[in-house]
Amino acid sequence: MLNWKQVLDWKFADVEQSYTERDAILYALGLGYGQDPMDEAGLRYLYEAHEAGLQAVPSLSVVLGGPGAWMRDERTGIDWVKSLHGEQGLVVHAPLPPAARVIGRNRVTGIIDKGPGKGSLLLMERDIVDADTGTLLATRTSSSFL
Repeated sequence: MLNWKQVLDWKFADVEQSYTERDAILYALGLGYGQDPMDEAGLRYLYEAHEAGLQAVPSLSVVLGGPGAWMRDERTGIDWVKSLHGEQGLVVHAPLPPAARVIGRNRVTGIIDKGPGKGSLLLMERDIVDADTGTLLATRTSSSFL
């Protein structure tokens, strides 16, 4: 059974993660950038010597700084096998550098009870901060059905 208080008060350690220009390029390729070599707009995410400089695709921030499989912890009371990713949002506060060391700051922002026998909705946020400058780069929001 879901331990509401435990989940709402869950303390996440900051998650430090580094990524390189190569990582940013591979991410862009995985999204399909570069399929048209004449697409000038797409090349800025793939070519280090691009006249505008290499840029990271903003959605790269969605996969950075995650808290791991914390829902598996028995103290949460979450049946993680039955959990389902609901939705995801992203607010970009500043451009992601093409390579950086970032910190993910995760938090539970709410739980919505959907009624008897219908489960709950878990709401979370994650700030992605440049570890060297302290600049807030992005905020990821998500919901999961429990």
